[in-house]
Amino acid sequence: MAAPILSFENLGLSQGSHWLFRHIDIHVGQRDRLALIGRNGAGKTTLLKLIGGQIEADEGIRSVQPGARVVTLEQDPDVSAFKTLHDFALAGAFAPPAHEVEAIADQLGIDLSREAATASGGERRRAAIARALASEPDLLLLDEPTNHLDIAAIDWLESWLARYTGAFIVISHDRAFLTRLTRQTLWLDRGQMRRNEIGFGGFEDLFGRKLPIWAGGVTLLVAAVLLVKYSIDAGLLSPWVRVTLGALLGGALIAGAELARRMERFV
Repeated sequence: MAAPILSFENLGLSQGSHWLFRHIDIHVGQRDRLALIGRNGAGKTTLLKLIGGQIEADEGIRSVQPGARVVTLEQDPDVSAFKTLHDFALAGAFAPPAHEVEAIADQLGIDLSREAATASGGERRRAAIARALASEPDLLLLDEPTNHLDIAAIDWLESWLARYTGAFIVISHDRAFLTRLTRQTLWLDRGQMRRNEIGFGGFEDLFGRKLPIWAGGVTLLVAAVLLVKYSIDAGLLSPWVRVTLGALLGGALIAGAELARRMERFV
């Protein structure tokens, strides 16, 4: 088996008095197409920045294959230090060739001579995509890559990524984009991460099949709780039975809360 492009072992990051992540292991293979998913606020963008080396972890060892290029497409590219989008697109740790950047920019429909200070969000995003793709990355870290793009630009980006021979990790609320392109998932949940060897489409199908089961369980649980509560309040049960059912009722409420939590949106 080929060595991973990037590994992060025992990753931990504290936030105030608690751990945002801890004891996370990440290994990215040379052709991995990973969807990083989790509820809003779970820390997906922060985790992507840790993987990219943009912020330091409190625990863990980050290893990158010698010579490998790890390139990040940020959700909101900062172009404030540059006069034009062209200047921005040719900058960075892996400054790409001008002709490559310009060729991709033409495909995306962006005029790189645009002044950076007055560029729109969509223009900044397209310039950042041109820079990232032209940098010949071995691992692409994509944070909401389809934001501010029209359908034609999204189609072009999908086509490019489908042909791309490196690895990528992507965060996106565009479910169709994730379904078409990803082959594995990293599910971030309560500070822990689970890797699944299925793309987002397969993961969503699996999760979707479980939702009716969980929902049915919650419905039955609520009915049972109401019946028990009525019996206790009406004095229909002996004292010993009331105490026992009261304890079970408390446990049932905790279980119900957990079932409801699992039904929340995970992307």
